[in-house]
Order: sequence, then structure tokens, then C-alpha cells
Amino acid sequence: MANSRLTRNISSAGSSQRGTLSMWVKRSEAPASGSNAYPRIYQNEYSNSNFFEVFFTNGGELQVDNYASDSTNLRLRTNRKFRDFSAWYHILISIDTTQNTEADRCKIYINGTQETSFGTSTYPSQNTNLLLTNSGYQQHIGYSGYSSEQYFGGYISHAAYIDGTALTPTTFGSIDSTSGIWKFKSPSGVTWG
Repeated sequence: MANSRLTRNISSAGSSQRGTLSMWVKRSEAPASGSNAYPRIYQNEYSNSNFFEVFFTNGGELQVDNYASDSTNLRLRTNRKFRDFSAWYHILISIDTTQNTEADRCKIYINGTQETSFGTSTYPSQNTNLLLTNSGYQQHIGYSGYSSEQYFGGYISHAAYIDGTALTPTTFGSIDSTSGIWKFKSPSGVTWG
């Protein structure tokens, strides 16, 4: 909903190399055009030059960024466009920068299926420290912390961040055997960090 958000101040740092973000998202409007046109679904930020964020672009692609000290060390933008305003999307971002293969250091899953086609793909170097849960930062759901104009237009449900573990979508969802639709599953056995 417009002007709705959740914010959490991070008082102690977690892992900067491993983590999982899971949330169910339903868009209700396209972002307005212009320079402040990327309403964030999720953001962990300290300033406009130090942040980790997830958002839909004006074109409807999903983008994940990590921007540290005015430098991008992670940017994935899907070729796939998410323009169905009647659909719920389960978005899962799984990060483990210790992996040898660069494409395994950040994985995006939508409704249980891994996205592998990207218009932009900048992966972090091995063992890069990302801005995932830094002390003194703020976590925002549905809002960009450094711009009051960037509220997410839609609904967000079952948002979860797991610190220190790169999980797969089956922790949070499963395919319904009757309908074949990806559905929410309450996570169990998760170490939240």
C-alpha cells in the first residue's frame, strides 16, 4: 500500500557473505517514470552510496544490487518481465559469495524456478563482503530509505531474511500437486542467524 513500510535498525552485524531473502510480492502499479522510479521491495542501507536492494524496474524486470562505497559489486537484472498485477510472485534471493562459480554466488528464484537469463549480470568476486546485515544499517521492506518517494506499489507477505545461510525455494514454498501452482509453505528447521 502507498506509504506503508517496515523498517528495522540493525544493532549487530551478521554474515556479509551468506544470506537468503524470501518474500511474496504482488504488484498493484507500475513505477512512475523519472529518476526516482524504482520503488524498492527490499533494501538494507546506510546511505545512497552503500546499500543492498531488490526492486522492479520501469520495464518490469527484477533487479538485485549491492552498491558499496560508490561501486557496484553485484547487479543482476532479469530479462524476464513481471507485469502481471493479478499474480503473486515468490521472490527468493540466495547469496553465498564463497562459491567458486560466480553464477552460484547470487541466485534469484521466482515461484521456485531459478532465473538464468539476465540483461545485466555483475557477480561479486569470490568471498566479497556484501552489505547484507551491517551494524548501523537499516533494513526496509517496501521502501527506499534514502528517498521518501520510493514506496513499493503493491503487497508484500511472508517476508523473511535468513542470516548466514544460502537456502533454496523449497524451504518456503512447494508445488501444489493438484493445481501445479507454487504455494507458500511455512519454513521449518531454519536457523535464522
